[in-house]
Amino acid sequence: MAGAGGRFRLRIFGRNLHAMLLPTSLVGSYPQPDWLIDRAKLAGRFPPRVRARELWRVAPEFLGEAQDDATVLAIRAQEDAGA
Repeated sequence: MAGAGGRFRLRIFGRNLHAMLLPTSLVGSYPQPDWLIDRAKLAGRFPPRVRARELWRVAPEFLGEAQDDATVLAIRAQEDAGA
């Protein structure tokens, strides 16, 4: 349970533990998953152009939804890591 000063109390195996919360931040971008983008085609382009249809493995009519799904998966991975 969070308390004043960024400290929290946690009970594990019958013991009270006190710890300090560390502020975190994320920098950079998460890579697109392999099921979403063709890495071989992406490697030959600089700078990469996300609007280039030939890079995506998903049909154009499903691309927006697939990109949203990839975003949700990236956020969940960061949450699972504690960020």
